[in-house]
Parts: sequence; C-alpha cells; structure tokens
Amino acid sequence: MVTRSRRGVVLSGLLAVMMVASIGLTHAQATTDVPATPHAPPAAAEPDLAAELAAAPRTGALFNNPQGTKAQQYVIRNYLLEMVKAAKPGSTISMSIFNITNFDRGFADALVQAARRGVKVRVVLEGTAAAKTGAGKAIIAGLGTNKSRSSWAVVCTKGCHGTKINHNKFYLFSSVSGRSNVVVQSSANLTVANGRRFWNNAVTFVGNKTLYNAYLTYFNDLSRNRTSTGYYRTVLAGNVKTYHFPRRGTNRSTDTVYQALGNVGCTGNTTVGTASGKTIIRIAIWHVSRVAIADRLVSLAKKGCKINIAYTHMGSEAFKKLKGQKNIQLRQLADNGKRDIVHSKYLLIAGKYAGKKDRKVTFTGSPNWGKAALRSNDETMLRIISAPIHDQYKANFKRVMARGVKR
Repeated sequence: MVTRSRRGVVLSGLLAVMMVASIGLTHAQATTDVPATPHAPPAAAEPDLAAELAAAPRTGALFNNPQGTKAQQYVIRNYLLEMVKAAKPGSTISMSIFNITNFDRGFADALVQAARRGVKVRVVLEGTAAAKTGAGKAIIAGLGTNKSRSSWAVVCTKGCHGTKINHNKFYLFSSVSGRSNVVVQSSANLTVANGRRFWNNAVTFVGNKTLYNAYLTYFNDLSRNRTSTGYYRTVLAGNVKTYHFPRRGTNRSTDTVYQALGNVGCTGNTTVGTASGKTIIRIAIWHVSRVAIADRLVSLAKKGCKINIAYTHMGSEAFKKLKGQKNIQLRQLADNGKRDIVHSKYLLIAGKYAGKKDRKVTFTGSPNWGKAALRSNDETMLRIISAPIHDQYKANFKRVMARGVKR
C-alpha cells in the first residue's frame, strides 16, 4: 500500500477520499485484519470533506469514524445534509429513515427548507422511532401528509410492509450537484450515537437509472403503508442487485444471506484472497442470530475459506457454532453504552463467487442477521460486484476489526 497525504487523497477523486480519509490506515495496519494492538486515533479529516463529496457525488463508499474528530464522526450525516441543501427547485428527494433524533433537527429543518424553495421532498418515517422525536415531528409538520401535494411525509407504525419496523436508511436524489439518479444506501440513523459511538457506512451510486427506479418503486410502495409480509423484491441493475424485505418463509431456503453464501467457493483464486488462493470472507455486523448463517459459515470454513467477523451482538446458538472453528476469527465490539460498536451490516467476499474466481463482492444495507430483519422488517440490502467498492469496505473493516476483543 502506498501512503499518500490526506489532501492528495481528496484531490485525487471521491473513491480514494471515501476509502482513506475517514479510515487513516498505515501500511502496517493494512497487512492484516487482526492487528496485535489497536490503532492510534487517525489524523483529522479535511474539515470540508462532506461538502467536497456532496459538491460532486460519485459512486463509492463512505465511512464515519467514531474515534475521530467531530467531522469524521458525522461525515455521513453531513454529506447527506449538504446534498439536501444543494438540491435545486424542481428536483425530487425521496428518503426512508428509521430514526432521527433532536440532535439532527438541523437535517429536518433542511428538508422543510428544501420543500419551501421548490424541491419535491417525500419522506417515509418509522412511527415507533423517527416520528416520535421533535425532529421527526418537524418533518411531518413542515411537509404535511397530503400525498396529492408535491412534498409530504408518511408515517408507518411498526413497519410499512412488515409488522415490526421500517428499518430502512436510504436517500434518493433525482438530481443534485449536476448529477442525476443518485442513490445513497446507509447503515446509519440520524442520531448522536450513530456518529459518536457507532461504526457506520454509506454507499452512493450515481447515474444508474435502473437502480434509482428500483428504489423509487420500492419507496412508493412503502409510502402506501400497506402490510405485505411477502413483499420481497429483487432487481438487477448492472453490477448492483437490490433486495427489499420482508421475505416470507420459514426455513433456510428463503434466507437470502444463507443462499448468497451458498454461492461462495473457497479455492482456486489466483489474484485475490489468501496467498494460497483461498477465498476471504469479512463480516461487520451489529447483530447476527440466524443459525442457518452460522452453519453456512462453518461449512465454508471447513472448505478452506478464511472468515473474519467483527460484531456487537450474537445469538448464543450462533456463537457456539462459530467460536473456536478453524479459519474463523471472531472479534466483538461489545455494547456497554460507552465504547464504540459496529452498526454497519456488511459482508465482503474476496475470491470465488457464483462460479467465478477472483471476484470482489460486497453485500451491505440496513438489515442485521436476525429473524425480524428477514421476515418482519422493511429493509434493503445490496449486492455490489465491484473491486473498488469492495476494497473501500475492506479498508474500513480492518479498522473495525482492530477495535474488537477476541472471542
């Protein structure tokens, strides 16, 4: 890895900025997923990083750093806020959010101000979380609830399609800063803890009209606020595939993550993976309890895949299956109410996938790996086949994994 100055990263383009600026890896830290000692705090980010990114949105990933400066902690929120401010009259913002607290009242006010200057602003909020806060109430009051108007808010209580919660965190911009069909999928809610304590990610796609339309169709369906526990939809949009939940079913044959892991092969790589050509799987997840997923990971480990997992919560049965397995490393960022934890929900595959060797695949989005996320919640997951995006997540994973305690 060649070390570059942070200013050079910013100037070299958004992809490099997103991968390095909020992560700050040294060469030694980049050589292993499980360093012997924790990283030192990174150098301060450029103070205008969020504005730089919002001024010229490009496809790529972005990560906050709860150990960093305030700008690094809230870079995802600030990036989205700057894009809301940049939206011009006649354009459309469509977003679905699980939670927004009074800390982000400024974000709520920016949405209302955008509507007042002629931007069409449509927001779907979860009634048990976002809609109960002062910020959420400001969005509802400022936009109104009349869907015949150009701007509006919809409250789904205990989910829109699902029966638990609308856990989505996505933002659609029809046009912003000279770019069209902009999609931002995040793991972060708009709260203090999601910046200050939680490791989160967001991934942006620009100019993928099929992807934008898939999200927009899903958003419009959510806004109808009609229970549909079998809503599950997938759309292939170039190198990106969407998965919208909930998914009906009772066993692992309808577990989307379990089935995705079934496409992984563990050997035969020549340019990615381990030095001996073994596939590497990296997982950063807030919660995992589905035993089928644990079974699949154990099976892959026995076939030679190298698996590293950074997590905050894990079900007891899943933990028993994974702990002590050859080729599986577990690192926990336990939640004691004070320290940093994992709030991302991503899966990285470097190796054989769907019969093709040397691939780099990323799964990311809003769903954790518990039963509710699969069967009862409104959630969105993406599969991204892209080496640059995978490598951005890989760099973030190394830092997250270093913060964990061996289990």
